[in-house]
Amino acid sequence: MRCWCVRPCAISGVNGIALTKLDVLDGFDTLKICTGYEIDGVTYDYLPTAAALQAKVRPIYEEMEGWHESTAGARSWADLPAAAIKYVRRVEELIQCPVAMLSTSPERDDTILVTDPSPTDCVPRRAGGHPVPRTPLGRVRGYRGKSQTTWN
Repeated sequence: MRCWCVRPCAISGVNGIALTKLDVLDGFDTLKICTGYEIDGVTYDYLPTAAALQAKVRPIYEEMEGWHESTAGARSWADLPAAAIKYVRRVEELIQCPVAMLSTSPERDDTILVTDPSPTDCVPRRAGGHPVPRTPLGRVRGYRGKSQTTWN
């Protein structure tokens, strides 16, 4: 059974994640998502970095219903089994971050763009908050380095 641990990414400023290899979960009756760790009766929501603690760790899993339909080659939400969508939504809840892109096979075209991964408010600005002028191709005009421009 495949599983992985999730940790909230909202605190790090991440606007969306790429969730890859959804197709490798096809065919499992249940899926496990690691939601925490227990060490000597103490529950952690992160994996401690100390090797001595990692040697004693017991993962805490949340089980979800799997799916037997194939997701390989899916290119839209409509192509996905309901249980797969439920799984993706649960991962989003746990990490407190949306899935912006979802891949369903090793092929580049088998990707579902869920949300635009580049936020519209992420524009280069000069000190004082004024937008940096751009050329018609979107390049920053007159950019002279980080001291002149900040990103927000």
